[in-house]
Amino acid sequence: MIALDKHGMECAREFNVKAVWIFGSSLEDNSVANDIDLAVEGIPPELFFKFYARLFMALPKPVDLVDLSQDIPIASIIRAKGVNIYER
Repeated sequence: MIALDKHGMECAREFNVKAVWIFGSSLEDNSVANDIDLAVEGIPPELFFKFYARLFMALPKPVDLVDLSQDIPIASIIRAKGVNIYER
């Protein structure tokens, strides 16, 4: 599993997000995942893409970021099968 490293945690704290979840292929062997699948809760919509850009620059692989504040069908799946890796 890919861990949210020190830089990723700093980003989450800086943007005062409520929680970050890791899901998908990122939960498997690090060598298998081509990207890092993350979901975020509690970030204002106007800061979402700035947060995404900061993560993209800070983490070792490309990032796919989902906003769990949006009413999307995959949100319940991420919460059920993903792993919460940051919570304030």
